Amino acid sequence: SRPGWDDPRIQELLDLPESQLAVLLSARRILCRDAAEDSSTPKPLTFGRIKREFETFYRGNVGSGLTTNLYEGDLLHFAFLHLMETGLICPAVDHTGGGPLQYYMHHTRTHAAMEPMALAKMPLHVLVDINSELGVLLKDKVLDCSTALREWGMRIN
Repeated sequence: SRPGWDDPRIQELLDLPESQLAVLLSARRILCRDAAEDSSTPKPLTFGRIKREFETFYRGNVGSGLTTNLYEGDLLHFAFLHLMETGLICPAVDHTGGGPLQYYMHHTRTHAAMEPMALAKMPLHVLVDINSELGVLLKDKVLDCSTALREWGMRIN
């Protein structure tokens, strides 16, 4: 047992299915790239961006013999809703008119019932540290996902 592995949040990440890890790893790549670009007006993280980011993984692995059901139907969408339900991702609302986004918890069933386009554009806040939590677990090769997904999640381009 590694130090910190008894932390409930680390345990929660270790227990996530591959579909939910795909959502978090897509978000991690976007957030790392956005931070590297250091824009004065950062684009909000949205499910639409997460989904497009994940499609780059899929396209990059077509024909590589990768077998996964992550691309079937609404699996990524349901994984995203589940992450919102468990509080690892939540809506971000900026009450400051341009300052850092403030997040708030919202009743989940509202999100499941939301019109898909509105849901895809809603700004999000990831409540997982993408470096000290997710990044370390990626490097330690302990997340429950394919090697291809893990290696993709470690890169930002």
